[in-house]
Amino acid sequence: MKQTTKGIFIQRINYSESSLIVILYTELFGLQSFLFQGGRKKSQALHPLSLVECTFYKRPDSELAKLTEASSLYPLPEIIDNPIKSAIAFFMCDVIKNCFQQGSPETKAFEFLEAQIKLLNNTTKYTLFPIEFLIRLSQFIGISPFSGNEKMSYFYLEEGEFSNEMRYSLTREEGQHVYLLQEIYFLENPTSVNLSTRRKTLDTLINYFQMHMPVFKIQQSLEIIKAILYD
Repeated sequence: MKQTTKGIFIQRINYSESSLIVILYTELFGLQSFLFQGGRKKSQALHPLSLVECTFYKRPDSELAKLTEASSLYPLPEIIDNPIKSAIAFFMCDVIKNCFQQGSPETKAFEFLEAQIKLLNNTTKYTLFPIEFLIRLSQFIGISPFSGNEKMSYFYLEEGEFSNEMRYSLTREEGQHVYLLQEIYFLENPTSVNLSTRRKTLDTLINYFQMHMPVFKIQQSLEIIKAILYD
C-alpha cells in the first residue's frame, strides 16, 4: 500500500552499489527503516536531520518498508553548510536513534524534534546546544531530574534528583557543571562558561541518559562533539 508521511532523516547504510537502507523518524510511524532502491544516486535531500516528505510502500508482514521518494520539506542551509552545526546534527541523530523505539508512532515527538531541528538551523548561539537539546529531550521523554525552585549543590544521577543534602552516592556530582545544568533547566541564560565546565556538563548528562535509558550508545558522535566544541 502506497503511503506518504513527513520524516526526519536519521541514518543511511549502503546496501548495494545503488541502494541504501535509510532510517527516518516519521510523523505517522515513528522510527522506521526503509529500503531505498537507487537511493545512492537520488538522496540529495538526505542530510542529517533533513525534514522530508517520503513516499513508500509497506507490507504488513515486513518491518522494512520500500522508500520510493524523499523530497525536502523545509530548507536547512545552516545545518548543511555550517560544519559545527552538521556535527551537532549527527550527534542529535544518534541520540534520537537511541531514545525512540522502532515503529512507535508519536506525533508530539515528531513535532518536538522538528522544532529542535529548526531551532538549531536558526540559532546563532550553538556552543551549548548539545547540552540544551539533551535537557529538553529529558523533559519531553519523562526522565528529567527532579529539582525544587532553587539551585542545589548536588546532582544524584541514579536517583534523578538535585539536592542540597549531601549523602553517600557513587553517582553524586557537584561543582560548577551542576549549577550550569540547573541554569539551563530553569531557562536562565548562562554567563561565560569555560571549556572544562561545558565538558563536565555534557559528560554528566550522557551518564544520566545511560542510567535511565535501556540503550544509549553514542560514542562516535559524542567524541566528535567534544573535539569540536569542548576541547
